[in-house]
Amino acid sequence: MPSRVDLLRGVGAPAGTFSDEVLAQIGKVSTVDDDMLRLMQAGRAPTPLLADTIGRFRIDQEVAALADALPARTEIFNHRYQALQQSEHKWVQLFQRQYPGLPKAAVEQMLDRYGIDFTAQPDAVQARQLFKQLDSKARQYQQHVRLNRAYEGFYLRSVASPESDTLALHSLKNLPGWPQKLRIEVLDGSPGGRVLDRSGPLDAPDC
Repeated sequence: MPSRVDLLRGVGAPAGTFSDEVLAQIGKVSTVDDDMLRLMQAGRAPTPLLADTIGRFRIDQEVAALADALPARTEIFNHRYQALQQSEHKWVQLFQRQYPGLPKAAVEQMLDRYGIDFTAQPDAVQARQLFKQLDSKARQYQQHVRLNRAYEGFYLRSVASPESDTLALHSLKNLPGWPQKLRIEVLDGSPGGRVLDRSGPLDAPDC
């Protein structure tokens, strides 16, 4: 049986150019199951979120080769990624404004599946109806994107993600042998600062 790394490599360019280590990382970030990956090997196009993840890993590799400092890498990364998300189509622009952070490919897929010619000019009445119909799906996509970004932050060298720090904090309790009665608090600036986040029971004796 092909491994998940083999299945991802079979998706095609640019996934096929990554090392096994990077493909394994993409496999951890992506929620696409192996059955869907097999369909992609048979010719189905990658899902929008998988394509987005692969694209971001590719940009990260390119940017890491250009700049050493994290702030410079992050700026270049964001510039390159946002350039890929620009669309000339008004329908896509409309949805991107309504649902910030949604990858262009995800918006195009949603519109296409609902029979919208996204290359046409939007109609105001139709747009309002479509926002009502697709609101739940779009917000679900946004949740998936935020989760992907959080996991990406563990691997991408050009990205600084607060969501990754939050995910790491709340994953500590799942580590083997982690004390169940231990509470960790992230404070704002000093030991007397306000609590920004915490992990562990509130009544824990150890903090």
